[in-house]
This record gives sequence, structure tokens and C-alpha cells, in this order.
Amino acid sequence: MPTDNLKQLKKEIAEQALRPCYILHGEESYLREYYLQKLAACVYPTPETAAELTVLRGGRFQGEDLRNALESVSLLSERKLVVVRDLDIAKPDAKVRDAIESLYIPEDVTLVFVYDTLEFKPDKRTKCYKQVNTLSLTVELARQSETDLLPWLKRRFAALGKQIETADARYLLFLCGSLMTNLVNEVAKIACYANGPAVTRADIDAVAAPVAETVVFQLTDELSAGHYDRAAARLRALLEAREEPVMLLGLLGRQIRGIYLAKLAMAARRDERFVAAAMGYKSSYPARKLMETARRFSLAWCRRAVRLCSETDQQLKGIRLGRDDALTLLLARLAIL
Repeated sequence: MPTDNLKQLKKEIAEQALRPCYILHGEESYLREYYLQKLAACVYPTPETAAELTVLRGGRFQGEDLRNALESVSLLSERKLVVVRDLDIAKPDAKVRDAIESLYIPEDVTLVFVYDTLEFKPDKRTKCYKQVNTLSLTVELARQSETDLLPWLKRRFAALGKQIETADARYLLFLCGSLMTNLVNEVAKIACYANGPAVTRADIDAVAAPVAETVVFQLTDELSAGHYDRAAARLRALLEAREEPVMLLGLLGRQIRGIYLAKLAMAARRDERFVAAAMGYKSSYPARKLMETARRFSLAWCRRAVRLCSETDQQLKGIRLGRDDALTLLLARLAIL
């Protein structure tokens, strides 16, 4: 359904046949803003008309503000767009709730609910949700698959006068994650740094900032190769960057469980596609890397490591100070298992 709704949104934008209301949500903020801009361009084709765009933010407006925004006359454009950001439809302010429950959207107006910092979790039993749902198309903008991201990355680099090979684009996705908002910045940095027309792996490694998940991935790689000092340095860099220890333990625990899964998968003669599906990866590249790491660990090590991560998790939940030390101790114990 989410994919069908996105296709429908694209169709309505292409035909400039907008419906009264849209709900845009999901973790891919780049796509949320992209399609919001596309909707705005349908209503306001010039910068002068775009001045009439009205934006209301959840918790900062009253019901009367919403009614006035919807019912006021547009002076510069035939249509009007009203954007409401981060309104909790499940628990709105009483006055806003009244406005939503009696929501009326004029024929020449399009209302767009956008969820940025607030997660879209409506209570489908409420009158507010039912009223909005009858008028709207709900579109979830989720993380994109590797199949979608690889050609997109090539287009982004091409627009900056650079080329990137598919293998290096896959590596960039592994290193920096699949969120397009982050990738836009990384592409710009890499393209600026690269001397020649082709982006190389060395260019990527020189300036791209790996996400925490990838650093944890690299950390276990160092452990598997017996490079404890390098693994400790990666953990120290994450802690110095003020990454939350509980979050880091969650990532490390998931990585260790992934290594255990990959080890079992290989014993059962399952391939990287099985591992990718089981781990929820968007591509087979990290699954292949995970299996390479798993080959260097024994099954007994994997079992003990999973148990040790679980014990440390219980420990961290009971303390507020010294969590960094607890993680450092965990890494030392993993190194000597």
C-alpha cells in the first residue's frame, strides 16, 4: 500500500490534479521535502506566488488559525497550499481538535500534514483521524532500496561533473547509510575532493563520514582480525563524538547477533540473500561483509559474545555513570573470548 500511495502521489503531481489533503511521513526526510516542494510547485509556479504558502506548526497554533489559513482568499494564485508540520492527530489541543473534527477544505485549497520530528502514529479510532483520513492520501517516505539509490547516486555525482562505479556507490551506501538527506551532503564533499572525473574508493575514505552503524561494523572486523587496539580506537572515537552508550551497545549487540546468524547460515549452506533478508538490510553488500567477518570467528565465540552483550545490556540499564567504561570493558572481554 505505501508504494501504491507514492505512485498515486506522483501521478497526481504529474497531472496537477491535487486532492484536498495529503499526509507525508516516514524517516526519509529528503523525500518528504522533495514531494512537498513538488506539491507546492503545482500550486505556486513562481517565487512571487509562493509567498502565499502558509505553514503552521503543531503546538504553536489554534484551531482558528487553521480555519483562517484554509478559508482566506488567495490573491496571487488560483489555488492555495497550507502546510501543517508535526501535529499530533492522536492528541491535539482541544481547540485544534474541534477544527480538525469539523474540517472543511475549500475546493481551491490543498492541506498537507508533514511529519518531521514527530512520528506519525494516529489513533484510527478517533474522530480527528477519521475526518482527515476521508480527505487525504497518506504517503510513507521510507528508506530507499539499493536498487533505487544506486542510479540516484550516479545522477547526483553526474550533476557535479563526476562519475562513480557501481561497486564504489555500494561502498558509499555501506559507509554512510541509506538516508538520502545525509548522502546529499556526502556526495557534495566527495565530488569537491575528487581531483579527476571519476570518484575513487580513496576519495570516499578520505572525506566521507561513516555512520555509527558502519563504525561498529568496522569495529567487529578489527576484532575478527585480532586488531584490538584499532577496535578500541573506533569505540573511543564514537564515545568522544558523544554517541549514546546504550545506543552503541544496541548496535554492537545487533552486529554480534548478525555475526552469529551469518555463522549459522553458512553452516546451513544459506547465502548472503538469506542473511540480508534476516537482518533487514537494503542490499546484499553488508550481508556479504558480515559473512566475511563471521568466517573468522568460531561458533563458540559467537555464542559467548551474544551472552556477554546481553549481560552488559542488563548492567547498563542499572547504572547512569560509568557507561563508557562498561562498553570499553565489554570490548576487552570480547577480545579475549
